[in-house]
Amino acid sequence: MPLPFLSVYFDMTHALFYEDKTVTEDTKKSSKILAYAFIIIGLLIMIIPQFSAAVSIAVELMLGWVLTLGATAQIILLVMSREKSDFSAWIIAIALLAIGLYFLLNPLSAAAVMTWLFAGLAFVSGILGVVQGFSQQGRIKQFLIANGLLGIAFALMIWFSWPLSGMTFIGMLLGVHLLMSGVARLVYGK
Repeated sequence: MPLPFLSVYFDMTHALFYEDKTVTEDTKKSSKILAYAFIIIGLLIMIIPQFSAAVSIAVELMLGWVLTLGATAQIILLVMSREKSDFSAWIIAIALLAIGLYFLLNPLSAAAVMTWLFAGLAFVSGILGVVQGFSQQGRIKQFLIANGLLGIAFALMIWFSWPLSGMTFIGMLLGVHLLMSGVARLVYGK
């Protein structure tokens, strides 16, 4: 039997996105409670830097455990496999294990590395978006250029607010996501 909270969450999600007419009043009430909880937690994460840093570290540690356990399971399967294993599968498993252990042993440093990688991705994506925008016609051109410039600005904001952004960025992303999820539940709720 699934966890009751997950059952209610999936019932509410189904009701929100599939226009289910059989949604009970309890599900609607639970959806609003969950929406307000998402909004409050999201705002707390965004407003309190220490909370955002703690969430960032927690996310890094969870990711570290997932990578470490997944890579360990993959290595065990490769060892137990009677068939000849592909060399690349070994390289990937060992790399994932190394990354997972790095995240577990150095969560602050791992948060900083992930923040830099995200900023670099946003910067490159922004440049490519601007270049692609200039090659398009019509309204999409303006949207792509604006989106690209926002990506570049976002990357520069991360880089210029270093080193604080390294500790709080991932938590801030989760806070924004929870806030927007809560607002979406309230707006699209039944």
